[in-house]
Parts: sequence; structure tokens; C-alpha cells
Amino acid sequence: MYLFLSMIATIDLVLASSTAPKALAVLLVHAHEIGYTICLIQMFFIHAFPSMESGALVAMALDCYVAICHLLPHSTILHTGVIGRIRMAVLVWGLPLLIPFPILLQKLIFFQTTIIGHAYCEHMAVVKLACSETTVNRTYGLTVALLVIGLDVLAIGVSYAHILQGVLKMSFASFGPLSLGVKEEEERD
Repeated sequence: MYLFLSMIATIDLVLASSTAPKALAVLLVHAHEIGYTICLIQMFFIHAFPSMESGALVAMALDCYVAICHLLPHSTILHTGVIGRIRMAVLVWGLPLLIPFPILLQKLIFFQTTIIGHAYCEHMAVVKLACSETTVNRTYGLTVALLVIGLDVLAIGVSYAHILQGVLKMSFASFGPLSLGVKEEEERD
């Protein structure tokens, strides 16, 4: 659990450090313009790291499931190698879905002077600045957002449903013989 918490803290630190310089520039110097390459880099960090954080929450839900439902073999199921592979999968989880964003943005036509209304460069803010057709970009952005969040919420929900099922099985198993034993003692008296 501590490894996943440290991973979430690192992801939050990187995410904050990718948006803080531009936010400070906008607030202090009123520098609303941003270069195209810097915008793409910032867009990558803004979209990749929240999907990584969501994946880390899924990994924590898996860890909770193994810790509660398989307590004794927990250290053999989630040993250091498996945790390392899970952490690598979390880091790579959002990348295949985010790679088409810059490719789709390159096909759009923009005005010469564009000012983003936010302190950071995100996909939909850039798409709104285009003067060409943006249906594909909007559809893909919405699909990716729903897919990442939907799958992660589904995985967390399934994990906690299994945890609840395991806890209920344990509580019925532990209280079942006690209630039978009390009835047998009452019948003997």
C-alpha cells in the first residue's frame, strides 16, 4: 500500500510541477500565449498523469482485495516483482490512448494569434481554438476520458464488491457456528 501511495504522491508532484510555471506566468506577468511544442508537452502531462493516478487507485483497490480476501498468502501473491510490474503497467496505462492527441491536433488549422483561456494547455481548450472541423478531436477526447475513467471505476467497483462479498462470507462463517452452539445449549437445558 505504501508503494502505491508514494506513486500517487509522485504523480501529483509531477502534475503540479507541469502546470505551476505556466499558471504563475499567467497570474504574475499575464503571459497567456504558449508555444505549440510546449503546449503539446504540457498537454501530455496534464492528460497522462491523471490516467496514471487513476490506474494507481485501481492498483490500490487490487491490493486491498488481496489483503482482505487472501490475507495469509498476500506476500506471496503481491511480492516485489508483481508490484513492480503493476507499477509499470500503471505508468504505461494511459500512453496508447494519449498518443493520437498530438496527431489529431496537427491536422487542425489555427489562427496566427491564439490565447488559451486557461492557465494550462489541455486538449479541449486547444480544439476550441481551431478554425477547422473538430468533430473527430472532440469525439476522441470524450471517448478517451470516458474509457479511462469508466474502466478504472468499474475495476475499483468490482474489487470492492469482491471485498464486500469476502467480508460477508467471513462474518456468516464465524457467526454461524456460534448461533448453532447457543441453540444447542438452550435445548440441553
